[in-house]
Amino acid sequence: MYFSKPIVSTNIPGSGIAFVNQDNLTGIIVKPRDSVALALAINKILKDKKLSKKFGYNGKIRFEKCFHIRKISKEILDLYKKTFK
Repeated sequence: MYFSKPIVSTNIPGSGIAFVNQDNLTGIIVKPRDSVALALAINKILKDKKLSKKFGYNGKIRFEKCFHIRKISKEILDLYKKTFK
């Protein structure tokens, strides 16, 4: 996401993957252990440059908003301040 690349991932229950990679917004999520769906998703992104760029752009925005070190470190610092107040 940092490099504006689309994501293809599997939806592993309880892992948080669906929170990070939002299906059809930042990439494609497929069912676990479905190699055919995985291959189709990868090929779809490789063949559709417009879709690939859209997912990459959306992923970069999501990264900056949710996962950038500035945001994460601030959240951790705020938690420490709250905890040890």
